[in-house]
Order: sequence, then structure tokens, then C-alpha cells
Amino acid sequence: MTGPSPTSSSARRCNGPARRTPALPRGPVAGCQLDYSEVNVEDQTGESTSLLEHYRKLIQLRNEHSALRVGETYVPNSDSSKLVAYLRASEEETILSSST
Repeated sequence: MTGPSPTSSSARRCNGPARRTPALPRGPVAGCQLDYSEVNVEDQTGESTSLLEHYRKLIQLRNEHSALRVGETYVPNSDSSKLVAYLRASEEETILSSST
């Protein structure tokens, strides 16, 4: 190799500050779904049973109800092992959510 080494001060003066490029991961990227060609936003948009549309409905509910955005959470006492319930209350409204 001729010329200054890539890390020498003269190389930095000529080429600008040294930049580090992160190494690309090898193999599958952590958290990347291998079935992305079948499960993706384009295919799930408008599909009423898709997880994407389910989360969009939940976001819409949160945006429409102040109790879900800024309300206090209350968990009522229950002796039932088959019932889960909680209240969300804001100054404008109170919402009871329950599931069996």
C-alpha cells in the first residue's frame, strides 16, 4: 500500500473525518420474519382478520376515548378466577373492560 495509512492524520485531512460503517449482520436479522413475502402491510391492509387491522382498530379506539389515553386505571376486586376486568376513567368518561 502506498500513501498515508487510512487512520493517519494526513489521510483524515485529505479525505475528511474517518467514518465507521457498521458491519451488516450475517444470516437472518434478529426479529425479521422469514415469511415477510406472505405476511406484510400490503397484504394485511383492508383484511378484517389481520393483526395489522386489529391494531389499527385499537389505536382508533384509544384516539376516540380520553379515558383510554389519559384516564386512571382501576382494578376492581374479584373472587373469580375466570374474569378479568378493569376501569379506565377520565374527567369526560369511564370505560369498563372485561373478559372471561
